[in-house]
Order: sequence, then structure tokens, then C-alpha cells
Amino acid sequence: IGQDGSLSINGTGSAYNFQITSTAALDVDLIARRMSKASAVIAPSPRDTSVFNIHNNKITIEYGRPFTRGRLIFGGVVPLDSLWRTGANYPTLIGLEKNIQIGKTVIPKGTYSLYSIPRKGSWTLIFSKDIESWPTNPDRKKEIAHIELKARKIFPKKEQFTIEVIENKKRALLKLSWDDTEGYAEFKNL
Repeated sequence: IGQDGSLSINGTGSAYNFQITSTAALDVDLIARRMSKASAVIAPSPRDTSVFNIHNNKITIEYGRPFTRGRLIFGGVVPLDSLWRTGANYPTLIGLEKNIQIGKTVIPKGTYSLYSIPRKGSWTLIFSKDIESWPTNPDRKKEIAHIELKARKIFPKKEQFTIEVIENKKRALLKLSWDDTEGYAEFKNL
């Protein structure tokens, strides 16, 4: 034992060949303070909120927007025929100020999480009342609607996943675009 209270044992050359040295305790608080002052790392899939006013219906979409970054997206990062969180990180949320109708399905006003099942030629868009579960494991019993979206190839490609709502005459178009693929469906306010 040294005068500073450190402990050192040297077993080098013994049958076990070891060396142990005790040092002063780490100041975890100091390390944490230094780390919190470090410059922030840009999220690879930043969170975004888009607000659309469609025929006096305020539609808010909050979602993680991943980038392609040279990866194969549909059939790669996003497996085909499997449940996808429809964005990145936390659940994708859609808020409807009024009821909407997509095809024959009515979606009541409120806030929902969105999931999808991308396929070649079509997607299934899922509206769920489960807005808190981690999106890779949603409570499937809380799904309120499954909507069929048409899918098509787009050009130019979208480097970042994008959800848009576009107003046209008495209806609107919901578009989910990423890489060279777009899922879309028309809807109307009720």
C-alpha cells in the first residue's frame, strides 16, 4: 500500500502472471457534465412535424424522417410484406381535426399512430389508437382501420422519407414517399 492509499500487487512471472493496481475513484458527475457539453450529434432520422390545412381540416403529422444514405430501402431496410413503423424512431402520429373517409373507411377525428405493410404494387396503411408503444411492437388490438394504398415508382427519388397531404378540389391526396416508391390514396373530409 502506497502513501496515497493506492494498492499495487505485481504477480508478473508467477504461475498466474497478473498485475493489479488500484487508482482513485472516477468522478462520474464530472464526466457526465463534460459529456453533456459536447456538441450534439445530428440524428440520422430527424423528427419532423408537418401541418396541413385541407378544406378546413387541420391535419398534423409527426414522424421520424430517415434518409436513404445509399441503402436499398423497400425490400432492404424496409422488408416487403412486413409491418413497418412508417418512419423512424418513435411512432408516426397523425392528428385529424375532422373525420376523414378513405375509400369506404371512415377515420374519426383524433390522434392515431400510423403503421404500414409495403408490398409491390400496393401498401396497407394502418391507423391505430396505440400512440405510446414502441413502434416495432405495437398493440395490434388497438388498430381501427386498414387502408389500401396504391404504390408507384417515382422519379426523381426521395432521399428522405416524406409524408405529404395535398389538397385538390373536394378531395385530398395522402402520399408516403421514399427512395423510388410512393404509396398514396385519396380521401375526403366528412
